[in-house]
Amino acid sequence: MALSYATVDAFTTSKFAGNQLALVHLPASVALTQEQKHEITKEFNYSETVFIHEPRAGDEPNSWTIDIFTITSEIPLAGHPVIGTACYLLGSRPGDASGTVKGSFNTKAGRVALEYDTHTKRASAIFPHNIRVHAAECSREELVRLQPQLAPYVKASPVVSIVKGMTFALIELESLAALAAVAKLSQQMTVTLDEGWDQSLVGAFFYTFPEGLNAGSGLVKLRTRMVEAGVGEDPATGSASCALASYLAMMHGRAGQLIDFELTQAVEMGRKSDISVQIQLGESKEVKQVKLGGSAVAVMEGKLVV
Repeated sequence: MALSYATVDAFTTSKFAGNQLALVHLPASVALTQEQKHEITKEFNYSETVFIHEPRAGDEPNSWTIDIFTITSEIPLAGHPVIGTACYLLGSRPGDASGTVKGSFNTKAGRVALEYDTHTKRASAIFPHNIRVHAAECSREELVRLQPQLAPYVKASPVVSIVKGMTFALIELESLAALAAVAKLSQQMTVTLDEGWDQSLVGAFFYTFPEGLNAGSGLVKLRTRMVEAGVGEDPATGSASCALASYLAMMHGRAGQLIDFELTQAVEMGRKSDISVQIQLGESKEVKQVKLGGSAVAVMEGKLVV
């Protein structure tokens, strides 16, 4: 059995930058097992692979069900798979009078509404969110155990889930020099998650403000790096970016404010990624909407023999 596949680089406008993503098309007549999907994902050896189910009769236009796999497990939602897949699929569709193509993905975390701008070649996604700031922080001792070279810079850091199953320790550093000192994790991070939230990926998301934090301006720029035990460094992490932007907006924004975050990730590993997140706060400073945005470029297409 031969399945069509493609690869894209997400959160970039240049090939061989951003985050690599594999896309596997599944005809309606094909049903792969979880084990087969894991094996295919390990074969590509990218941080994630997306399995795109062929739309069925009666589905809304430009709507697909997608499954997202890492090399170790299926995950409910992730940012660069959503943006990379949206750019690849919607980029071949004609836009309306304004050049906009609308669509949606059905994911394990729920429906994701999409828009693609045929002029800028950027996709945006209304990111499902169920934000949880966990009661227990990631302790300074744990961070120093994992990253001893950062001992002068780190402190106890909040642990935040964007949805159940996607959780990140959000670790602020004081400078780009400190960010450059971040190393890959050789051991799993130990954190305590709230009851009912403990079945989750947990990553370490490091960040700094090159121009300072001024949420009142409505625009916040960050430099970031993401590391996870067993995976290494991730060139672009949309879900972590959404978690960080949501947390910063709640902590530093004003009720009802709309804040744009521009995150530049993975400069240090030579795969610069540009990620945008827009947070709309409600009247109680709760996060009402999370919009993730970015570009992607196609790299390869071919046949996968299963």
